[in-house]
Amino acid sequence: MNDDTKLTASQACRVVGMDPNRLNEDIAAGRFPCAPSTIPGRARLFDRDDMLALWLYRERLERERNAKNAGHFACSITELARRNPEAIAISIVNGPGGNRSVSLADDLPSPSEWDKVIFSGTPIHDVTTYNIHLIRKFISERVQDELKTDD
Repeated sequence: MNDDTKLTASQACRVVGMDPNRLNEDIAAGRFPCAPSTIPGRARLFDRDDMLALWLYRERLERERNAKNAGHFACSITELARRNPEAIAISIVNGPGGNRSVSLADDLPSPSEWDKVIFSGTPIHDVTTYNIHLIRKFISERVQDELKTDD
């Protein structure tokens, strides 16, 4: 997917494997706050980063079933990816008591240091890391397939 390609919500949902009705409901309810904006009568268009957010949102929904949390973290990860387009991996750092932060994986201390450091104000309990580079590549391949079927 190149930087100027944009997909409609229906196309984007086919690419990521999500029900478009579910997406519309979640956007209307504010559970996916970083969805691209639109105005009545116009299609919602998803760019490269919007597709990453949608992919992560669907994945988080499958893991935790909490749409509000899924939307929050998909949007947080994507915001960091948008600011760091060359990032290979982005991590969610979990601390005790449900404290979480999002960080470039390269900024994390090695696991042997976790019990010695405070990261974003909390000890590191566990880390979930997303291979953003690979996800972007996979999305790009799926987008190309989608665009071929629309011809």
